Amino acid sequence: MQIINKQKKMNISIRKADLQDIEKINKAAQIVFPNTYLSIIGKEQTEYMLDKMYSLQSLEKQISEGHDFYLAENNDNKICGFISCFPSQNGIYRIEKLYVMPECQKQGLGKILFNHAKKLALELKPKVNKIQLNVNRENPALEFYKHQGMYIAEQGDYPFGGGFFMCDYIMEYEI
Repeated sequence: MQIINKQKKMNISIRKADLQDIEKINKAAQIVFPNTYLSIIGKEQTEYMLDKMYSLQSLEKQISEGHDFYLAENNDNKICGFISCFPSQNGIYRIEKLYVMPECQKQGLGKILFNHAKKLALELKPKVNKIQLNVNRENPALEFYKHQGMYIAEQGDYPFGGGFFMCDYIMEYEI
């Protein structure tokens, strides 16, 4: 999918990632994940979660288990952002990851990626009737998701392992 955001002069392609892309995703995550979470959850938890979610082995397992990753790349095939999503249970389409590289933020790419997930979810109707994601309660992206029409369905402190918790809102979007 080719997307040109004329207002922001961005030329982005979105394509489904495969196993050959896990190193690219891993390298992008090494930048974007700490940039997002270091000030919120601290160094120890950031490093633990980064390893658990973005090691090459973890990414390979996620893709083999049906998590679809989509890469937003510029003309130089540089990752500007990525999203991971999949149909879950009970009519839910889960967004597990939606990240925009720091240098590409505030240019509409997050909205483009979110809209891509909406399109994918709509293709699964009537089996899917809502999009759901977790967002840390301190993450500034919370306002972005609200602006996209999502609402807070619940909140909690969810065990992640290693003695760490994800202090999240579960947000939903009806489709």
